[in-house]
Amino acid sequence: MSRLERLLLAWSSLAVAVSGCVVGWMKYFLRADDPYAVANHPLQPIFLKIHVLSAPVLIFALGLVFSRHVLPHFQAGLRHARRSGLVTGAVIAPMIASGYLIQTITGEVLVAVLVAAHAVAGGLYLAGFLTHRVTARRSPREEQPSLRGFATPRPHGAVRHESHGASAATPPRPSSDAMDRRASSTKAI
Repeated sequence: MSRLERLLLAWSSLAVAVSGCVVGWMKYFLRADDPYAVANHPLQPIFLKIHVLSAPVLIFALGLVFSRHVLPHFQAGLRHARRSGLVTGAVIAPMIASGYLIQTITGEVLVAVLVAAHAVAGGLYLAGFLTHRVTARRSPREEQPSLRGFATPRPHGAVRHESHGASAATPPRPSSDAMDRRASSTKAI
């Protein structure tokens, strides 16, 4: 995963988690003085909008992480931090589905069940995400095999070139002539 992908995932998770906790606290634990008030706190609609608008960013970040982190690690057979990753991954679909259904279902009992499921799934996602971040940092990167340039171990002091993801310590890429010769020799086979 690139630094941008990690930041996008971390900040969108933080925005969704904080806004969700604030909305839940305002909606279910505060009471308005006015019995006819629509919201229990004047900032409740703003935090709900932050939650609803930051959730698609989180879903986008989760899609990036799935394609560029989860699948390559799974295909490579890496086991480090897999348990926390699986727990986190298992609650993503219920969290997203319940979040969307809360906005569309009108029955009070079903909405209450969906809110509870959304809160539990969101809490499990946050706990799993934080656990995965801590667990994944415990192992040295040198023990993990290289995954298509995303987790390439670099010697101390090597600088990553953002243009193609290689480090300064990696050998230069073959020229286009060498690549053409290699491609034509494999076609002949």
